[in-house]
Amino acid sequence: MGHYVVTAVRFDKDGEVEFVQWARTDGVATESERQSQIVPVDRVVEAFDHADTVSIRFPTTHGHVLEEPLIRKVLPGGIERVKEQQPQPGRMLQNMPTV
Repeated sequence: MGHYVVTAVRFDKDGEVEFVQWARTDGVATESERQSQIVPVDRVVEAFDHADTVSIRFPTTHGHVLEEPLIRKVLPGGIERVKEQQPQPGRMLQNMPTV
């Protein structure tokens, strides 16, 4: 099981996440974030299938704030996207930087 952090997102025309910028990490801000990749949200869904943890991380002037886990979101028609496990105002996908 791995751990990934999402640091930026891109939304489709319907407001659903379609791409993320992410990096594999050990759970803290590390060098691995410099090796981040932009991937389709399908890769995040695949990570869930492998029991990996995927969280969003917000940068601040003093480091990073605590991570919020993402979970699977199933849209009508069976399309899978992602959403916050416990949405918190100001710390949601829509508040993240965009790619």
